[in-house]
Amino acid sequence: MKAATLSAVVMRSLLLLSRFLGAACAAAGASVVRGQAPRDAPVIALTRVTLVDPALAAPQRDATIVIQGQRIVAAGARRAITIPRGARVIDANGKYVLPGLWDMHTHVAQPVAAGVELETGAAYFFPLLIAHGVTGVRDMAGDLATLRRWRGEIDQGKRIGPRLIVTGEKLGKGPVVPGAPFPIERASDVERSVRALKEAGADFVKLDVIRPELVGPLMRTASTLGMPVAGHVENLYSVRDLAAQGLRSVEHLDGMLLAANRNEASVRLALQRNAQPTLWHRLLVKAGMREAIAYPAAAQLAGYSSARADSLFDLLRQHGTWQCPTLRLLGVLYRQSDPNLRAPPDSLLLRAVREAWNGYINAPFPAEHPLSPVYPKLQEIVRGMSARGVGLLAGTDTPGLAAVPGRALHEELGLLVAAGLTPRDALRAATTGPAAYLEASDSLGTIRAGAVADLLLLDGDPLADIANTQRIRAVFTRGRYFDRAALDKLIGDAAAVARRVRSGTP
Repeated sequence: MKAATLSAVVMRSLLLLSRFLGAACAAAGASVVRGQAPRDAPVIALTRVTLVDPALAAPQRDATIVIQGQRIVAAGARRAITIPRGARVIDANGKYVLPGLWDMHTHVAQPVAAGVELETGAAYFFPLLIAHGVTGVRDMAGDLATLRRWRGEIDQGKRIGPRLIVTGEKLGKGPVVPGAPFPIERASDVERSVRALKEAGADFVKLDVIRPELVGPLMRTASTLGMPVAGHVENLYSVRDLAAQGLRSVEHLDGMLLAANRNEASVRLALQRNAQPTLWHRLLVKAGMREAIAYPAAAQLAGYSSARADSLFDLLRQHGTWQCPTLRLLGVLYRQSDPNLRAPPDSLLLRAVREAWNGYINAPFPAEHPLSPVYPKLQEIVRGMSARGVGLLAGTDTPGLAAVPGRALHEELGLLVAAGLTPRDALRAATTGPAAYLEASDSLGTIRAGAVADLLLLDGDPLADIANTQRIRAVFTRGRYFDRAALDKLIGDAAAVARRVRSGTP
């Protein structure tokens, strides 16, 4: 292994250790890995529960889970586990327990777009996420200083909220953190931006749009610093090329239709010309001598090749490039009538979000619209990637297009199943997948001794019907137990924030 690569791996591992275990746990070293907890930490035991760990081949019935402090210290067959004296015992007969869910594409520190200030946004987002069993999120662009402060407050128990994986602003859209260079015009601008993110405590880099020749310096600098790169794949780029250079995840299925087109190079050139047409190109279009592509996604369907798509999926798997499809976002964009895309309840919508939803969803979109066939093809791509072993991540782009925090993640799970995934595979996209992506499978996304105590207790079997993930009886986050009454209170608190925002009350 090259020295630079080894250094990146070590740095990433240390970064993840500090993020998930906290400073105190990191100091505890090996004892944390073995699942030990402080001897005086409270103990809770779930008994007679069905353990649904997506990492396992089958559910484990009549199981017991023992939680001490923030960790699971025992999990398995009830007859094999001794419950410590003095433990709080919860009889979960007839219930199902899942690892806590992750929403891998959110924007909780950009609520200005939702018409609220940052702190008001936090009082709205975080209770709803926990109430819906979303115990971890990857924030894809936001105010990094605020995100890190919130993370510290959550870690210290001063604020109720999910685990946070964070970055600053998108590279190419603005300064990634205050003082970072913008516009991005040369390799040194890229290098300074990535180093600024690292120094400010970001976990990864979010790519928006930079010149293609600057992608190489981005990937090299990020690799040296142990920072994954995730983001958009605009028509300037090839998904294949970015995957080969180390892109960690692709958002919104960007570039996938184009990369599966047998005429990829010529279609990309046409799309680029259409996006920024020259005077000569506009004249040729007007004269009928060149086609103007009004709907880029629709224009890519004609040359779609299943064989080329399969080779693309294999390449993504080989390079370890994950996909975060955000089907909920795409479904709304392409006006799908899927029952998972229910109209959000007004009581849980911020005013600006509700107005944006109403304005968009009520716009005319006839069945013969050029974009109508796009969404089914995107479903086919998701189904094909799953079948060929490409890593999938469940994400919602909350709060975009009226995505209610937490609730939208359950909609996303339903849409993944509607696209052709099994319920188990959909659950993996929100549990074991994020854990593997974050290189933290020993602590996250699983139910076993040593894992963090982030759990959902359900009234129905999610493997029989993915909609049962919404039948939440209780949530554990960092070992803290929220029963149904406590979860309802969190939802009520968020609804109160939404009402104040709508009424203009401070």
